[in-house]
Amino acid sequence: MSNISVFDINQGSKTFKLNFSDLCRLIYHNQSTDPSLIYKPSENRGFVSDSLYVRKAIFEVLVGKSLLEYYKALSDLKSSLKDRDSAKSLYNEYKNLVAELIGSNDIKNIQFINNEIKEKESHLEKLTTLRKQSIKIKPAPENIISNIDKLKQKKQTTEYKRHKSLEQNRLLTNELSKVIQGKKDVEMDIDRISKVILTHNELSLFTPDTCPYCLHDVSRHPDKCVCGSDVDEEDYQRFFYSSSEYQEILKSIIKSIGSFNRIIDNLTIDIEYTEKVLITREQQLTSVDHHLSEALSELVIEVDMTNLEEIDDKIIELKEEISELFQLKKLEEKLELYDKDHDKKDKDYKKKDKNFKQKEIDASNQLESQITEFSKTYNDLMKNSLTDVRKAEIDHDTYLPIINGGMYREASSGVAARFLYFLSLLKISMKGNIPYPRLLLVDTPETAGIDSNNLDLVLSKVQALETDFDSDFQAIIATGVKKYPDSMKDYVLIRLSKSDRLLKPTSV
Repeated sequence: MSNISVFDINQGSKTFKLNFSDLCRLIYHNQSTDPSLIYKPSENRGFVSDSLYVRKAIFEVLVGKSLLEYYKALSDLKSSLKDRDSAKSLYNEYKNLVAELIGSNDIKNIQFINNEIKEKESHLEKLTTLRKQSIKIKPAPENIISNIDKLKQKKQTTEYKRHKSLEQNRLLTNELSKVIQGKKDVEMDIDRISKVILTHNELSLFTPDTCPYCLHDVSRHPDKCVCGSDVDEEDYQRFFYSSSEYQEILKSIIKSIGSFNRIIDNLTIDIEYTEKVLITREQQLTSVDHHLSEALSELVIEVDMTNLEEIDDKIIELKEEISELFQLKKLEEKLELYDKDHDKKDKDYKKKDKNFKQKEIDASNQLESQITEFSKTYNDLMKNSLTDVRKAEIDHDTYLPIINGGMYREASSGVAARFLYFLSLLKISMKGNIPYPRLLLVDTPETAGIDSNNLDLVLSKVQALETDFDSDFQAIIATGVKKYPDSMKDYVLIRLSKSDRLLKPTSV
């Protein structure tokens, strides 16, 4: 059954996964008090998992490759339909949102929006050129123009140096903050170690023979931890320091405080220097701005203010319109993505729908053939097992047995009817290449009062498969002591009794 994968079965609003345990309902013949119930009960009793629809699906999947492909195609189709509907819903919701934001009368496609943006940007470029032309600068002496250019370059250089000084001051300040914090951490370590030394001197807490919880002395054997575990004595002693060792550690840490102080002093001097440089750069920039303003004031500029204001108003208006068009373009691009996603999923759905319809036709044809084959096999087994069975077949709607047109009522016959139903499935699998495995698991078939002769006759039908077919199969049957034909006694592998059970005591 390795070629049968798990897939979804949809019944109404419910979704159910058909898996291995479901298929075993027609492979594992359990010990049932009611043999009229052909299928082994579902592990999960519920409206969906134990419905007629699911039971039919189990039968159809096991008896036909086309039927298996049909259910896979149906599962794929349902999943694809769900994806398509979800994409369509998302597209419609966003489309309605776009319509509310821009108004239904202002809807434009992306191509139209791009053309309109180009037109307005071209118009904006012309207005910008016209604005420059409306500001006329009368010719000025060469020395004034040259001086203005020099002052502009000086302004750029001074601004760059000011920026570098700001960055250097920021880095030094951050470094000083880290060093100060490091010094505080070391001072806290010094305080903690001082307290440890004091406590150790007063109470002698830290020795290899002291319990770390109650602080009582412990009689410890060499090469053993306080808890009793094996340890290397030399490694064990390394975890404990003497007072003198703690003093050495403390001196080393105190010595590092001096290093921190020197670094803090040096950084403080550097920061003070960069701050002075920064003040100088600010003053230089102010001076350059003043001289540049004076140089520019010597230029004679003629401006048509009325015309300039009109141009500025049109430029502002155009920029707002272009901005709105770009926003509209973003909305339309996202809407187009949703539309493409819906189209893609719609094509996938149509492809799966076409495949499903073909699988449905193939499955229908195969199912009709398999029902006929099953009824023929089942009828033959039943008539050769029970003397008063004239006709045995399965219902086309439920796939359940109909014996003698539905008039057969003897309770014990249900044992044979159920067992031979399972055996018919196995026999069909021996005849052809269908998903049903060549395996049958039977647990105590002798229920509902079947007599020993009929039970032997029914069980012998399993043995007959060996002579009827060359193919290998496996039937594992658990039955009572000597409740099987004599011809099958050589096939008994395990015999259980009160003194010989499956679960056996073990010696400790």
